[in-house]
Parts: sequence; structure tokens; C-alpha cells
Amino acid sequence: MHTIFDINDTALSAISPKIPIEFPQIIDAYFAKIRKEGGEKQATVQKGEGLIALAKRLGTTQEKLKEMNVGKLKTWGSVQGFNADETITYEDEEGGSKVYFDKVGSKNIGQDVYLVVKTKHFQGRKIQLNIHQGKEKVIAEKDKLINITQNGKSVSLIESIVGEFDEISNAENKDDFKDWAISKLTLKPSSDEQLKQWKDALEATTGKKTLLYLLVDAHSANTDYDKKRIVYYGRNPDEDGNPDKNTIRNYWLDMEKKWFELKLNKCYCNRDLTVEEVKKLVDKDKLFDHKKCPLPATVKTYEEFTKQLNATFNNYDINTCLRKAHFIAQTEAESDHYKTTVEYASGSAYEGRDDLGNKNTGDGKKFKGRGLIQLTGRTNYTDYSSHVGKSELVNKPEKIGEDIFYSFDSAGWYWNHGSAWGNMNPKADKDDLIAVSIGINGGLNGYAHRKKNLKRILGIMKVKDECDSLKLEQIGVYKYGTSNIKNSKYGKKNKAAIQKFDD
Repeated sequence: MHTIFDINDTALSAISPKIPIEFPQIIDAYFAKIRKEGGEKQATVQKGEGLIALAKRLGTTQEKLKEMNVGKLKTWGSVQGFNADETITYEDEEGGSKVYFDKVGSKNIGQDVYLVVKTKHFQGRKIQLNIHQGKEKVIAEKDKLINITQNGKSVSLIESIVGEFDEISNAENKDDFKDWAISKLTLKPSSDEQLKQWKDALEATTGKKTLLYLLVDAHSANTDYDKKRIVYYGRNPDEDGNPDKNTIRNYWLDMEKKWFELKLNKCYCNRDLTVEEVKKLVDKDKLFDHKKCPLPATVKTYEEFTKQLNATFNNYDINTCLRKAHFIAQTEAESDHYKTTVEYASGSAYEGRDDLGNKNTGDGKKFKGRGLIQLTGRTNYTDYSSHVGKSELVNKPEKIGEDIFYSFDSAGWYWNHGSAWGNMNPKADKDDLIAVSIGINGGLNGYAHRKKNLKRILGIMKVKDECDSLKLEQIGVYKYGTSNIKNSKYGKKNKAAIQKFDD
């Protein structure tokens, strides 16, 4: 707070009343990540509500629900969940009992980030920000604006209101941010073409990164204020602690040791794949082009394929280079090279198969293979429908082949929960193609193609050289002796047959 005297006679200043003048102040601005401390709450499980639907409704994860409700968790076949009307405990991660915004000095292309502007005496006012290219030309000319993605749209002007941010509206400590302007962005351009330009530009730099800074504008959108009366504290102190006269007052981060670093994440871990990346990995001109594929023509595009693939990766923890490579290799083989989402045969061969749960006449045809992993048998259809809380999928199983969401999602479910061999992710983490193939296919049908295709995908992804999470010394070499399958009854019984495929 600033004070002035109401008279000009300084001799009387000691006895003159002081009138407070509350100048708006822009105190700090920075990039941040959100940290939430969720509060425990209770909820009632709805009829037919599977784990996926329950976790989505409560804004938490399946694993958290299992961990916090061990005594109430039920298992039906290969599916886990809770009884209808059961009261369960969950951690409200979305609302969170408390939230915090921690400063970050760097992020990778494609990651989400928050922009925080701390103010004083400026509640309810609009703040405008730009992100600028710093120091030298990389993804834009030096000091020029950077276009970024916000709510799926390309923006250069980022706007937020002090004290208003929906994501923290239910937080216990929301009042801590009443003087903050907060916005959420994704650090990428909106088009794949421009994204490629960014990546190429960063690839050519030392350290595979570029430096950015912020310009904060509190006066343009608030014309009732004299801009000279808005106090900006953006002039960064130099090493002596004094204001750096080389910086402008409403610039932040524009000096050595303060820059924000935008980095190139060259690997495929913990991010969505782009349409162009998926095209290279799939390597196919037309998708789902077999005459028996029931998907509508409107979804037989790489844009829709990429959307569903990323959603499946996110929903089933298929989040590393190895997991993604193995999943694509297996689903490509099971769907006849992404030609179909339904088995070509009638399904009569499955009639009366007790191991598939086909107990009723006609179950073989009714529950024949559908989806990217060819979900088969009454048991699997029943378990999956329970998992997603859609009981109608048992009565109308055709939807799994006709609806692209279910075609992909059922494959993710089987990858995590449906196989008698357990979750495929740990097997993919070990690059154990033999175990993954048997876990998905039940045998080694088409194994030679699966192996060839997986090696191609690993090469395109450059997993060995560029994966951030890779802990294995060797990948892409597949032998019976190095596969965990050798420790199983199946592996011991079929040792000779499996060894024929050894590299």
C-alpha cells in the first residue's frame, strides 16, 4: 500500500492524515505445474457401473479405487469391481482438498502447463499474457510471439481473470488464489505441420531446447486504470539483487538463469501420439477397408484412429514406448493388419466352448471375435460389459465391432484385464514378445509377422536410442531362453515349437 499527504506543506506532514492509495500490483508471473492433495470422500456404486465408469465419474483412477477399498473389491472371472449400492471410499483428485501451483523451469513439447500471475488489489480483473521467443530464433524470431494451444485452439493472446479458475473451485484453499490469474495451456501448436516444424527446429539446437519468457499486460483490458498507476515487478533482479535495467518491467523470465526451457521430448512415453506418427507406425494407406468390417466410413480415418488409440493408451496405462509398440504390433496382427473389427469366420467353431463361457445354443456365433483384439466368448463379453458398465453389450455384442470406441477400448481392457496370462504391460516392459503374443493370441499364430512388425515399430520409434524410460540393455531380440514363458507349464510343454522362432 502506498500513502500520500493531503497537503503539500511538508512541515505539517507529521500531523497530516494519510490517505491510502491501493495501486494495482503485478507481483510475479511464471510457468507452473499443479499439485493436488485429494480429500477422502465416499460414494455409492451405481447398478451396472464398472471400474472404468466409476473411476471416471469420481475423478480418480481404477488403481486408487482398488487400493482404498481392498475389503470390498470383488472378482468375477477376470473382472474386478464393486457390488451395486456398495459405499466405497475414494480420493477426490479432481476437486482435491487442497491444490498448489509449483514453479517449473522446463517442460517438454506437448505437455500441459499452467501460467500463474500473482497480483494485488486487482481481483476480478482481466490479465493478458503472451509467450515470447527468447534469446535467439528457434521456433519463432527472437522476441516474437509464440502461438500455443489452449482448449484445443491456437492462441497467441492468453487471457485469465484474477481469482477465477474453475479447476480449483472446490479446493479447500481456493481463497489462497483469490489474487492470482491462472490459465492452463498445452505446449504445442495446434497443427501437426507446425508441430513438426517446432520439433525440427529444436532438433537442430544444442541441448534440444529453446528459451521462452512472458509478457504480462494488465492495462490494455482495464482502460479505467491509468497504466502508469499499475505497478509491475517484472524487472528481474541481477546477481547483486538490484533491478536489472536491461529488462522491461512487465516482462518475466527474460534473463540468464530465469528463462523457461521448452524441450524436445523425442520418445513416445507419457504423451499422445500425433496423426503423422501413427501413420508411420501403422504404415497402411487405408484403415478397416475389408468389406466385412462394420465400422461406418466416417470413422475410418487416421484422425479418428489416433484419437481412439491415444484414449486407449491413457485409459489402460499403455504409457511407455515399449508398451505402445507392443500394443500396436499385437492389435495390428489380430485385426488382420487393421482391416477389420470383426472376425471373418461365422464363429460356429466356438459353439459349446466351456472355456469361453459359451453355454447357450448360438453363443459361438453371437460372441465371435470383435474389436482390435477380437474379443471372443460369452465370458469375455460379459466381463468387459461389466467393466464399462454397459450390460447391453451382452445382448448386442455387435456394437463392439460397429462402434470404434468399443473396438479400441475392448482391446485395452483385454490387454490389462482379459487375458488369462494377466496384464500385458509388465510383459511389454520386459520386451517379452513371446509372452505377450501368447497372452493375446493364446498361441503363436502369426508370430513371425508380429515379430517382424514389432521390430519395424521399435526402429521407427528409435526406442533403443531415445526412450527416456528404457531400462533394458537389449531390446528387439526374441528367444525362448530369455522369455519368461519358459517358466510356465505352457512354455515347458511347447519349448521345441517356440524355439523354432528364436532369433
